[in-house]
Amino acid sequence: MFLRYSQIAATLLISSLMLQSCTGKFSFENSAQSKTRSLSTILTDDSGSPAQLTASLRDYLSAEGLTEHQKAEASYVLARLQQQTTPFDSKSADPKSNGSERLTDTIRLFDDASQLPALAERSAVHIVEIATTIGDEERARAALEYLKRKTTGVDRARYQYQIGQSEMRTQELEKAQALFIDLKKQHPETEFAKAANYYLAQIELSQAQAQSQTQPQTQTSPEPAQRAAVLLRQYIHSAPDGRFANDAIAKLNDLVKTGVTQLTEADHDAYGLVYFANGRYADALSQWSHAKPGIHAIKQAICYARTGKSAMAQQILLQAIRAQPSTSYEATAALISGPLSRADTKTFWHDILMAHPARDDDPLWNIAIRSEPAEAIPLYKRILTKYPTSEYSPECIWWIFWDSAKQSKSDPSKATAALQWAKEGLTKYPTSKAAARLGFWSGKLYEQLHQTEAAKLSYEFSATHFPSYYYGHRAKARLRRLASNAPNPVADPANDPGWSTKPARVPPNLKWHWPSPSEIISYEHMEKRYGATVTELVKLHQYEEAVGLLPENTGPEFKASLLAAGSKPLQAINAANRDLTGNPKLNERWGMAYPLEYSESISSEAKVNGVDPLLVHALIREESRYNPDALSRVKALGLMQLMPGTAYGVAKRLSVPLSGTQEVLKPEVNIKLGTNYLAYTLHRFDNNALLAIASYNGGPNAVQSWFQQHKLAGNSDFDIFVENIPFRETRDYVRKVFGSYWTYEQLYGGKTI
Repeated sequence: MFLRYSQIAATLLISSLMLQSCTGKFSFENSAQSKTRSLSTILTDDSGSPAQLTASLRDYLSAEGLTEHQKAEASYVLARLQQQTTPFDSKSADPKSNGSERLTDTIRLFDDASQLPALAERSAVHIVEIATTIGDEERARAALEYLKRKTTGVDRARYQYQIGQSEMRTQELEKAQALFIDLKKQHPETEFAKAANYYLAQIELSQAQAQSQTQPQTQTSPEPAQRAAVLLRQYIHSAPDGRFANDAIAKLNDLVKTGVTQLTEADHDAYGLVYFANGRYADALSQWSHAKPGIHAIKQAICYARTGKSAMAQQILLQAIRAQPSTSYEATAALISGPLSRADTKTFWHDILMAHPARDDDPLWNIAIRSEPAEAIPLYKRILTKYPTSEYSPECIWWIFWDSAKQSKSDPSKATAALQWAKEGLTKYPTSKAAARLGFWSGKLYEQLHQTEAAKLSYEFSATHFPSYYYGHRAKARLRRLASNAPNPVADPANDPGWSTKPARVPPNLKWHWPSPSEIISYEHMEKRYGATVTELVKLHQYEEAVGLLPENTGPEFKASLLAAGSKPLQAINAANRDLTGNPKLNERWGMAYPLEYSESISSEAKVNGVDPLLVHALIREESRYNPDALSRVKALGLMQLMPGTAYGVAKRLSVPLSGTQEVLKPEVNIKLGTNYLAYTLHRFDNNALLAIASYNGGPNAVQSWFQQHKLAGNSDFDIFVENIPFRETRDYVRKVFGSYWTYEQLYGGKTI
């Protein structure tokens, strides 16, 4: 007989005492049978194959001498594995073929796992999920009652709501009605109280239908249907983005057809909000045409934009701004302008400016960035004067500075003006991203003016405050150049060590691995900080579930280690990298933000192709965050984001057989093809890594054209080339890849052969 959750509360204390008498609270100790592998070993060795892991866990559970603690742990892992790998076919009546027999066994395993207090609540949650799927309402309700008793607040409201849903499925309408009414009374502000209105309306409609079938029409009371109309309105008006909103509209419309009620302006307004939330933009506009004039103007503008009626969208938005200048229009304006040409976008933002919004830094900025310098500079200055704290202000200073800096060779007075603007920017906005650029380029200008000490001070600002940024690294490179007593303001690979790569680099840390969660924090401290349940889940390799239970203030190292252990490298890197500042140093957090995954394959292919392995790591970090299954919106594939045509072309040249695009996703194949293609771009540009990386993103022919224009303009400075790359995506890509490359160098540098 499976343990019922209604019995759990009475057995937890006894279970806890039994468990503490075993091998330890979080022990992976094996049973007395030495031939049986420990659970820890099984989870480590067999995790790559669900079938093998299932077989190993069943063998483990059948061994003699296991403690109750060990049985509970193994049962939980096996139950989660079966839950995640067992499909359920509701159309089949055969319990073996439809999956219900295996899922029922999974419930039994969760029952066993619930004997461990740390896993009791999670087991109950999963029993609810499975029992609801296979239609075992009695089992689902018992687990929900247990969870309801164990929780408070919103969680308690959730479980009470789910009990009501279960009673609705079993047609126990009186019980469900009492429960939903109590839910509204006890937790009125929750989403579950709002959704209760929908179910209460269904109950009233059922009563109305029952009356109509059993009583003459003259004796039928209209009250149940009228109450249903009230409840449906409450639901639609309070939760227009709710799960049942469309069905609630259909039911209310049926009541309108039978004369029970009539739609009001407020109803049409709410209908429109429901359709808007569901992406039915034309229907939303139709409903709002029957509502109060001018209502939801911003949303109406969005609807017109989404349905391809740009002119109408612009007109509605401009009317909304004129009617209410303080309205928040910026995101909608950006949406409307998206499909427009550069010229039409500029005109649209000018129209917004003429509508006199309460804040006009957005239109001023958007007009300026689409204008020639003579028109743009006064607009930038206007933003700075009127909105010194605007998000655009640091960038305004940068563009004013850059306009003067570009003219400084032909007009030395422009250098002085530019440096004055840089000083203002560094003083007012020292932590902005623009400050990194201003500090570095101030140094370049001072070098141009042969003011070496001033140049050093400017470079030191960027190097100190933005040490892991592209411009911080560039500043450090120029400082090294100046320290060599052979200063040269022209930055290129021949005289600026910052642009050099090292194909002969000794492979860095071939045995690198993501630190495990227990390497970041011991189980003992993990339990104290995050609780017994999270700790037990981590110990059982249930990393994704553990992440979902972490508090918001979780340390980035621990969260990143959990995500990495759960095979989510992209999220792991982002977690480690979030708000990461300071000078790069080889510790756990920097190591996870700049990992060396696939180091053996990368080093091997880099050596074969004469490429710096750290350049490959930097490219992979920015292309895919080490996610081997990465697929971009333009269908670029895998770690190194190879376009299918490029992948097949390189594979043919290397005689690498490809049976399909899935082959390209294999890490070893992707690295082989991608590194060879990177080597091709390096060879095409005479081993100039900057041009090679730019061409990896923008295409070799485009980069060749940009570089020719750069040289024809009399430039030889690669810093200027980067700033003048005409495609923003490629310009930012170069900065990101080299910013990562130089950080990798600082962390893992090593020797060259």
